[in-house]
Amino acid sequence: MIISMKQSLFIIVLAVLSLGQLGAQGEKELQKAQKYEAAGEQQHKNAIKYYRKAADKGNLEALFKVAENDLVGDRPCEQIKTLEILQRLDEADAYRLSNAYRRCGDMEQSILYLEKAAKENNPKALERLGDAYWCGKGVERDRTEALRLYQLAAEKSTGEEKQQILEKISSFRGILELLAKSPETITPVTTSDPDTLPKTNKEGGIFYFNEQMPVYPGGTEKLVEFLCDEVLYPEKAKMNGVTGTNVVEFVVEKDGCVANVKVKTPFNPICDEESERAVIAMPPWQPGKNEGKLVRCFFEVPITYGH
Repeated sequence: MIISMKQSLFIIVLAVLSLGQLGAQGEKELQKAQKYEAAGEQQHKNAIKYYRKAADKGNLEALFKVAENDLVGDRPCEQIKTLEILQRLDEADAYRLSNAYRRCGDMEQSILYLEKAAKENNPKALERLGDAYWCGKGVERDRTEALRLYQLAAEKSTGEEKQQILEKISSFRGILELLAKSPETITPVTTSDPDTLPKTNKEGGIFYFNEQMPVYPGGTEKLVEFLCDEVLYPEKAKMNGVTGTNVVEFVVEKDGCVANVKVKTPFNPICDEESERAVIAMPPWQPGKNEGKLVRCFFEVPITYGH
Protein backbone atom coordinates (compact mmCIF):
# COMPACT_ATOMS: atom_id res chain seq x y z
CA MET A 1 0.00 0.00 0.00
CA ILE A 2 1.41 3.44 -0.92
CA ILE A 3 0.87 5.91 1.89
CA SER A 4 -0.76 9.18 0.84
CA MET A 5 0.43 12.61 1.92
CA LYS A 6 -3.22 13.42 2.66
CA GLN A 7 -3.67 10.97 5.53
CA SER A 8 -5.70 12.18 8.47
CA LEU A 9 -4.07 13.90 11.45
CA PHE A 10 -5.23 11.01 13.62
CA ILE A 11 -3.26 8.49 11.56
CA ILE A 12 -0.20 10.75 11.56
CA VAL A 13 -0.33 11.05 15.35
CA LEU A 14 -0.55 7.28 15.67
CA ALA A 15 2.41 6.96 13.33
CA VAL A 16 4.50 9.34 15.41
CA LEU A 17 3.66 7.39 18.55
CA SER A 18 4.53 4.13 16.81
CA LEU A 19 7.91 5.31 15.57
CA GLY A 20 8.77 7.37 18.63
CA GLN A 21 11.30 9.71 17.06
CA LEU A 22 9.44 10.54 13.84
CA GLY A 23 7.81 13.97 13.81
CA ALA A 24 8.68 17.45 12.70
CA GLN A 25 12.45 17.02 12.59
CA GLY A 26 14.40 17.76 9.40
CA GLU A 27 12.39 20.90 8.57
CA LYS A 28 15.36 22.56 6.87
CA GLU A 29 15.87 19.60 4.53
CA LEU A 30 12.11 19.34 3.96
CA GLN A 31 11.94 22.95 2.79
CA LYS A 32 14.81 22.37 0.35
CA ALA A 33 13.07 19.26 -0.98
CA GLN A 34 9.81 21.14 -1.49
CA LYS A 35 11.65 23.93 -3.28
CA TYR A 36 13.27 21.46 -5.68
CA GLU A 37 9.94 19.68 -6.21
CA ALA A 38 8.25 22.95 -7.10
CA ALA A 39 10.95 23.54 -9.74
CA GLY A 40 9.61 20.62 -11.79
CA GLU A 41 10.62 17.19 -13.08
CA GLN A 42 14.20 18.22 -13.88
CA GLN A 43 14.84 18.72 -10.16
CA HIS A 44 13.13 15.48 -9.10
CA LYS A 45 16.40 13.78 -8.14
CA ASN A 46 17.41 16.67 -5.87
CA ALA A 47 13.94 16.80 -4.36
CA ILE A 48 14.06 13.11 -3.43
CA LYS A 49 17.61 13.53 -2.14
CA TYR A 50 16.48 16.13 0.40
CA TYR A 51 13.23 14.35 1.20
CA ARG A 52 15.39 11.34 2.05
CA LYS A 53 17.65 13.44 4.27
CA ALA A 54 14.64 14.87 6.08
CA ALA A 55 13.15 11.38 6.49
CA ASP A 56 16.45 10.13 7.94
CA LYS A 57 16.17 12.85 10.56
CA GLY A 58 12.69 11.68 11.48
CA ASN A 59 10.43 13.94 9.41
CA LEU A 60 7.19 12.04 8.88
CA GLU A 61 5.98 14.14 5.94
CA ALA A 62 9.27 13.51 4.16
CA LEU A 63 9.06 9.80 4.96
CA PHE A 64 5.70 9.56 3.21
CA LYS A 65 7.15 11.31 0.17
CA VAL A 66 10.10 8.92 0.09
CA ALA A 67 7.69 6.00 0.45
CA GLU A 68 5.61 7.18 -2.49
CA ASN A 69 8.74 7.56 -4.61
CA ASP A 70 10.40 4.28 -3.68
CA LEU A 71 7.37 2.01 -3.77
CA VAL A 72 6.46 2.91 -7.34
CA GLY A 73 10.05 2.83 -8.60
CA ASP A 74 12.32 0.00 -9.68
CA ARG A 75 15.03 0.37 -7.04
CA PRO A 76 14.24 -2.34 -4.46
CA CYS A 77 17.31 -1.67 -2.32
CA GLU A 78 15.82 1.74 -1.55
CA GLN A 79 12.37 0.22 -1.09
CA ILE A 80 13.69 -1.97 1.71
CA LYS A 81 14.45 0.87 4.11
CA THR A 82 11.08 2.49 3.52
CA LEU A 83 9.17 -0.76 3.75
CA GLU A 84 10.96 -1.76 6.95
CA ILE A 85 9.89 1.50 8.58
CA LEU A 86 6.36 1.21 7.26
CA GLN A 87 6.26 -2.34 8.61
CA ARG A 88 6.18 -0.75 12.05
CA LEU A 89 3.07 1.12 10.97
CA ASP A 90 1.46 -2.14 9.84
CA GLU A 91 1.38 -0.74 6.31
CA ALA A 92 4.14 -2.73 4.62
CA ASP A 93 3.43 -5.74 2.46
CA ALA A 94 5.64 -8.62 3.60
CA TYR A 95 5.51 -10.18 0.13
CA ARG A 96 6.76 -6.93 -1.38
CA LEU A 97 9.57 -6.81 1.17
CA SER A 98 10.52 -10.37 0.29
CA ASN A 99 10.73 -9.45 -3.40
CA ALA A 100 12.82 -6.37 -2.64
CA TYR A 101 15.33 -8.36 -0.58
CA ARG A 102 15.56 -11.05 -3.28
CA ARG A 103 16.25 -8.50 -5.99
CA CYS A 104 18.94 -6.98 -3.76
CA GLY A 105 20.61 -10.37 -3.34
CA ASP A 106 19.66 -11.11 0.29
CA MET A 107 17.94 -14.49 0.12
CA GLU A 108 17.94 -15.04 3.88
CA GLN A 109 15.83 -11.93 4.54
CA SER A 110 13.77 -12.63 1.43
CA ILE A 111 12.76 -16.04 2.76
CA LEU A 112 12.04 -14.58 6.19
CA TYR A 113 9.48 -12.14 4.78
CA LEU A 114 8.19 -14.71 2.30
CA GLU A 115 7.35 -16.98 5.23
CA LYS A 116 5.62 -14.08 6.98
CA ALA A 117 3.55 -13.32 3.88
CA ALA A 118 2.70 -17.02 3.50
CA LYS A 119 1.43 -17.11 7.10
CA GLU A 120 -0.83 -14.21 6.12
CA ASN A 121 -2.22 -16.49 3.37
CA ASN A 122 -0.89 -14.43 0.47
CA PRO A 123 -1.37 -16.86 -2.45
CA LYS A 124 1.61 -15.54 -4.42
CA ALA A 125 3.82 -15.89 -1.36
CA LEU A 126 2.54 -19.42 -0.73
CA GLU A 127 3.37 -20.43 -4.31
CA ARG A 128 6.81 -18.78 -4.31
CA LEU A 129 7.66 -20.36 -0.96
CA GLY A 130 6.55 -23.67 -2.47
CA ASP A 131 9.00 -23.05 -5.33
CA ALA A 132 11.75 -22.40 -2.77
CA TYR A 133 11.09 -25.74 -1.06
CA TRP A 134 10.78 -27.59 -4.38
CA CYS A 135 14.22 -26.47 -5.53
CA GLY A 136 15.91 -25.88 -2.18
CA LYS A 137 16.48 -22.14 -2.72
CA GLY A 138 17.12 -20.48 0.64
CA VAL A 139 15.53 -23.42 2.48
CA GLU A 140 16.19 -27.14 2.73
CA ARG A 141 14.64 -29.04 -0.18
CA ASP A 142 11.30 -30.55 0.87
CA ARG A 143 8.95 -31.54 -1.94
CA THR A 144 6.19 -32.66 0.42
CA GLU A 145 6.17 -29.19 1.95
CA ALA A 146 6.28 -27.65 -1.51
CA LEU A 147 3.15 -29.52 -2.59
CA ARG A 148 1.40 -28.57 0.66
CA LEU A 149 2.15 -24.89 0.03
CA TYR A 150 1.02 -25.16 -3.59
CA GLN A 151 -2.26 -26.65 -2.39
CA LEU A 152 -2.77 -23.78 0.07
CA ALA A 153 -1.96 -21.30 -2.69
CA ALA A 154 -4.62 -22.89 -4.90
CA GLU A 155 -7.18 -22.72 -2.09
CA LYS A 156 -6.50 -19.00 -1.62
CA SER A 157 -6.59 -18.23 -5.34
CA THR A 158 -9.42 -17.88 -7.84
CA GLY A 159 -10.03 -18.10 -11.58
CA GLU A 160 -7.11 -18.60 -13.94
CA GLU A 161 -4.47 -18.31 -11.20
CA LYS A 162 -6.14 -21.12 -9.24
CA GLN A 163 -6.30 -23.32 -12.34
CA GLN A 164 -2.61 -22.75 -13.13
CA ILE A 165 -1.57 -23.75 -9.61
CA LEU A 166 -3.72 -26.87 -9.73
CA GLU A 167 -2.11 -27.82 -13.05
CA LYS A 168 1.29 -27.21 -11.49
CA ILE A 169 0.46 -29.55 -8.59
CA SER A 170 -0.66 -32.27 -11.00
CA SER A 171 2.45 -31.82 -13.14
CA PHE A 172 4.85 -31.90 -10.20
CA ARG A 173 3.24 -35.01 -8.76
CA GLY A 174 3.80 -36.62 -12.16
CA ILE A 175 7.46 -35.54 -12.01
CA LEU A 176 7.85 -37.21 -8.63
CA GLU A 177 6.41 -40.44 -10.01
CA LEU A 178 8.86 -40.41 -12.92
CA LEU A 179 11.78 -39.52 -10.66
CA ALA A 180 10.92 -42.46 -8.41
CA LYS A 181 11.45 -44.76 -11.39
CA SER A 182 14.83 -43.25 -12.26
CA PRO A 183 17.30 -41.85 -9.72
CA GLU A 184 17.98 -38.17 -10.34
CA THR A 185 21.13 -36.10 -10.29
CA ILE A 186 20.59 -32.70 -8.74
CA THR A 187 22.97 -29.87 -9.54
CA PRO A 188 23.16 -27.06 -6.96
CA VAL A 189 21.52 -23.81 -8.00
CA THR A 190 24.70 -21.84 -8.53
CA THR A 191 26.89 -20.40 -11.23
CA SER A 192 28.88 -23.13 -12.93
CA ASP A 193 32.43 -23.09 -14.19
CA PRO A 194 32.05 -22.56 -17.97
CA ASP A 195 34.85 -25.04 -18.61
CA THR A 196 32.83 -27.85 -17.02
CA LEU A 197 29.72 -27.41 -19.17
CA PRO A 198 29.08 -29.99 -21.89
CA LYS A 199 30.27 -29.07 -25.38
CA THR A 200 28.13 -31.61 -27.26
CA ASN A 201 24.49 -32.50 -27.52
CA LYS A 202 24.34 -35.23 -24.91
CA GLU A 203 27.60 -35.09 -23.01
CA GLY A 204 27.19 -35.67 -19.29
CA GLY A 205 23.53 -36.61 -19.70
CA ILE A 206 22.47 -33.04 -20.51
CA PHE A 207 20.61 -32.41 -23.75
CA TYR A 208 20.44 -29.40 -26.03
CA PHE A 209 17.45 -30.80 -27.93
CA ASN A 210 14.72 -33.13 -26.72
CA GLU A 211 11.54 -34.70 -28.00
CA GLN A 212 9.87 -32.45 -25.42
CA MET A 213 11.76 -29.28 -24.52
CA PRO A 214 11.46 -27.62 -21.09
CA VAL A 215 8.59 -25.15 -20.76
CA TYR A 216 8.44 -22.15 -18.46
CA PRO A 217 5.21 -22.19 -16.38
CA GLY A 218 2.62 -20.44 -18.51
CA GLY A 219 4.76 -20.54 -21.65
CA THR A 220 6.98 -18.03 -23.44
CA GLU A 221 4.70 -15.07 -22.79
CA LYS A 222 4.91 -15.65 -19.03
CA LEU A 223 8.70 -16.09 -19.29
CA VAL A 224 9.03 -12.68 -20.96
CA GLU A 225 6.70 -11.21 -18.33
CA PHE A 226 8.84 -12.69 -15.52
CA LEU A 227 12.09 -11.31 -16.95
CA CYS A 228 10.59 -7.87 -17.55
CA ASP A 229 9.45 -7.76 -13.93
CA GLU A 230 12.49 -9.39 -12.31
CA VAL A 231 15.44 -7.89 -14.20
CA LEU A 232 16.56 -4.46 -13.04
CA TYR A 233 18.60 -2.11 -15.19
CA PRO A 234 21.46 -1.40 -12.73
CA GLU A 235 21.44 2.28 -11.82
CA LYS A 236 25.18 2.69 -12.36
CA ALA A 237 24.98 1.11 -15.82
CA LYS A 238 21.95 3.23 -16.71
CA MET A 239 23.66 6.46 -15.61
CA ASN A 240 26.75 5.59 -17.68
CA GLY A 241 24.70 4.79 -20.77
CA VAL A 242 25.72 1.11 -20.78
CA THR A 243 23.64 -0.96 -23.21
CA GLY A 244 23.85 -4.51 -24.48
CA THR A 245 22.36 -7.99 -24.46
CA ASN A 246 23.28 -10.97 -22.31
CA VAL A 247 22.54 -14.47 -23.52
CA VAL A 248 22.16 -16.54 -20.35
CA GLU A 249 22.55 -20.32 -20.50
CA PHE A 250 21.27 -22.65 -17.80
CA VAL A 251 20.23 -26.23 -17.17
CA VAL A 252 16.64 -27.22 -16.47
CA GLU A 253 17.02 -30.22 -14.18
CA LYS A 254 14.83 -33.32 -14.19
CA ASP A 255 12.71 -31.79 -11.44
CA GLY A 256 12.35 -28.52 -13.38
CA CYS A 257 14.71 -26.51 -11.19
CA VAL A 258 17.11 -24.04 -12.81
CA ALA A 259 20.83 -24.74 -12.28
CA ASN A 260 24.30 -24.11 -13.74
CA VAL A 261 23.50 -20.54 -14.73
CA LYS A 262 26.13 -18.67 -16.73
CA VAL A 263 26.25 -15.61 -18.96
CA LYS A 264 27.46 -16.69 -22.40
CA THR A 265 27.75 -13.15 -23.80
CA PRO A 266 29.06 -10.84 -21.07
CA PHE A 267 29.34 -7.12 -21.83
CA ASN A 268 29.29 -5.36 -18.44
CA PRO A 269 30.02 -6.93 -15.01
CA ILE A 270 27.10 -5.24 -13.24
CA CYS A 271 24.58 -6.18 -15.92
CA ASP A 272 26.05 -9.69 -16.23
CA GLU A 273 25.57 -10.21 -12.49
CA GLU A 274 21.99 -8.93 -12.61
CA SER A 275 21.10 -11.21 -15.54
CA GLU A 276 22.52 -14.20 -13.69
CA ARG A 277 20.67 -13.31 -10.49
CA ALA A 278 17.35 -12.94 -12.31
CA VAL A 279 17.62 -16.31 -14.06
CA ILE A 280 18.54 -18.05 -10.80
CA ALA A 281 15.36 -16.55 -9.30
CA MET A 282 13.15 -18.32 -11.87
CA PRO A 283 10.48 -20.69 -10.58
CA PRO A 284 10.76 -24.37 -11.57
CA TRP A 285 9.96 -25.26 -15.19
CA GLN A 286 8.19 -28.20 -16.78
CA PRO A 287 11.28 -30.35 -17.50
CA GLY A 288 12.27 -31.84 -20.83
CA LYS A 289 11.65 -35.45 -21.82
CA ASN A 290 13.18 -38.00 -24.17
CA GLU A 291 11.50 -41.35 -24.84
CA GLY A 292 9.10 -40.71 -21.96
CA LYS A 293 11.92 -40.13 -19.48
CA LEU A 294 12.82 -36.89 -17.71
CA VAL A 295 16.14 -35.43 -18.88
CA ARG A 296 18.35 -32.50 -17.97
CA CYS A 297 18.38 -29.90 -20.71
CA PHE A 298 20.17 -26.70 -21.67
CA PHE A 299 18.16 -23.57 -22.33
CA GLU A 300 19.09 -19.99 -23.25
CA VAL A 301 17.36 -16.64 -22.77
CA PRO A 302 18.41 -13.17 -23.99
CA ILE A 303 18.28 -10.22 -21.57
CA THR A 304 18.67 -6.74 -23.03
CA TYR A 305 19.57 -3.49 -21.28
CA GLY A 306 18.93 -0.03 -22.64
CA HIS A 307 17.35 -0.71 -26.04
